[in-house]
Amino acid sequence: AGDEAATVVPDADGTESSGAAAWAADGGNRRHARNALVLASPPPSRHSVVAAADPSPRLLATHVQQSAGQAAVTRAAKLHAPIHFALGLLHARAVRAGDESVGPGVFASPARGLFHLARSAEGGHTPAMTALACLHLQVRPRKGVLTALSESLQAPLPLDPAKAARYTLMAAERGVASCMSAAARACEQGVGLAAPSAARAARWYRAALAAIGQRQGDDEDEDSGGDDGSREPTGNREAEEEGRRLPGGDMQEHDVLSALARLYEGGGSDLTPDVRLARQFEYLARSSLRRERESREADESDASLSEAESGSAGQPGSPAVVV
Repeated sequence: AGDEAATVVPDADGTESSGAAAWAADGGNRRHARNALVLASPPPSRHSVVAAADPSPRLLATHVQQSAGQAAVTRAAKLHAPIHFALGLLHARAVRAGDESVGPGVFASPARGLFHLARSAEGGHTPAMTALACLHLQVRPRKGVLTALSESLQAPLPLDPAKAARYTLMAAERGVASCMSAAARACEQGVGLAAPSAARAARWYRAALAAIGQRQGDDEDEDSGGDDGSREPTGNREAEEEGRRLPGGDMQEHDVLSALARLYEGGGSDLTPDVRLARQFEYLARSSLRRERESREADESDASLSEAESGSAGQPGSPAVVV
């Protein structure tokens, strides 16, 4: 108590009063006085004492905004993203059908539909990203009704490779393999970007190659009944199909390997040529193409055999096959 009485803390008006007594007198808040007793000597400033002992609502709100506000906004946007995508589809269907509204008091609007698609993409919904990339390249999206949004504006949505590249890169960063190869093609050719970048193109081609390998492994696990439940979400599968409509999005494994061989052989302003690595990618590309052809021929042979067996089984009087 003696130390407390010797502690002097300046008040807001410039006068001085003893430590805990001053804090207790400040609005009659005993909690301030109790916290002041445990503060180390010499005491900090009045502002820091208030913030540490019992922050005001304003200081607390500021702290929350700095530490968790952005994370909360991001979580909310992610949760609302599929809803925005559904609203965009509602506006598109209403515009296509010539309806004046999508619900009570909500007028159908192509601009509003595009707004919802953009909000959905910003929230991380990959189907919205790939749909917007298609629309900005004037490519028909997988959900063709969305074209009504771009075509029904007073000024139809113009060709905008820059925005298309932005949405393609957003989807590629979220693991959509078809958008990875499309992003690599855009980086290689500089379409929608400030300048071509061989290094960025090589990075995205490598990422696409890894994603294709992962997808093939998942398909094999599913065929063998060993799927562990780690397959990509439904949204990403839809985005994969949509991304194949983009330039470069339909590249097969051997196409990606050939592109890497081409990049490392020629190099670029930001990529050092590596002839040895280029030859390795070229060899892998030929091997991959041969495997794809063999697999396709085997599938065609199995299909032909199945058709022949079904046809012979449907003919009357066909002899039974005894095994």
